[in-house]
Amino acid sequence: MNIVNEVNYFKMSIKPFSKLLTILSLIIFLVGGVYYLYPETLLPKGTVIDYIIVDKSHHRMDVYSNEILLKSYTISVGRGEWGWKNKDWDNVTPIGDYIIDSKFTNSSFHKALTISFGNQIEIHGARNHLGFIGKFHRWIDWTKGCIAVTNREVDELYASVPIGTRISIRE
Repeated sequence: MNIVNEVNYFKMSIKPFSKLLTILSLIIFLVGGVYYLYPETLLPKGTVIDYIIVDKSHHRMDVYSNEILLKSYTISVGRGEWGWKNKDWDNVTPIGDYIIDSKFTNSSFHKALTISFGNQIEIHGARNHLGFIGKFHRWIDWTKGCIAVTNREVDELYASVPIGTRISIRE
């Protein structure tokens, strides 16, 4: 077999794979688009959240008012090992009971609610200028120990969570 025949054989064997790859890419693009654009329920205006429970292993944050579950958020947490937070910047989301001790808009992220852990552990949105990622950030744990939600969700939390709100973070 000469080189021309080998190249043609290679092209013929790749063609079906190329079509399959194109079809799979299109399916992933469409499913991803639906996921990204699918509307989520918003909290009613004027809602006051008085308790937050974070379940790290299920990537879920539940918010309550007067012991009534209002909404569950899908979250990303610290990319470090699971377990107790041992030192600053170990990328582990701490476990325990805390309070929301401040809120601010001037940060590296869209908005943030700080948790009374002792170092900068927050509930925050996407990194500034990356809000277009939207819900796709949920697919991996990427924070340095914080709890990440979408920008729209952190706007909602910022308006509804007063300073002093209790938060319980569980494994």
